[in-house]
Amino acid sequence: MKKTNILFLLIFLSIQYVSVGQESKYDFDTRHYVGGYFGLHFGSVLNINVSPNYGFYVLPRLSIGVGGSYQYYSNTLNVPPTQLNIFGGSVFSRFDIIDALYVHGEFEVLTYKTDMFSPIRQMEQIVSENVLIGAGYRQLFSYGEKSCIYIMLLFNLNDTFFTPYSNPVIRMGLEIHF
Repeated sequence: MKKTNILFLLIFLSIQYVSVGQESKYDFDTRHYVGGYFGLHFGSVLNINVSPNYGFYVLPRLSIGVGGSYQYYSNTLNVPPTQLNIFGGSVFSRFDIIDALYVHGEFEVLTYKTDMFSPIRQMEQIVSENVLIGAGYRQLFSYGEKSCIYIMLLFNLNDTFFTPYSNPVIRMGLEIHF
């Protein structure tokens, strides 16, 4: 296990070293960005997710931000069928390793009401606190170079029975810098 960690650290440091002398094509002349992601899954399990966010670069490569989340979840395979309205929010931080690659850390709180965990089918308020870490890749649009699409691969370090999704978490979205 230790050899794997050392190898990962060496690769991480070498990528950082190579990128120092290069001119960045991601030099946004502004420090703010808005965006988010939209998720949709059809079938016996329907899941709709809308999650806007706002970020701010506090340093040239480090940004922090906040986000909101709404998910509608319906599973007709359960007896009785399950329908959930999940609300939440998050705070996150990103560090740009190289132009298009960044690491992402996030603390997210989701809440929903359900009776599916109660043996007497009584409604309960469930709160799920999630710690997500991972990496992301962004690609600029050619128009204006102020917008980009991104994909992130995240892992929930606090995955519990009450978390409404499983590891790994894959997010794709859009950002507009202003």
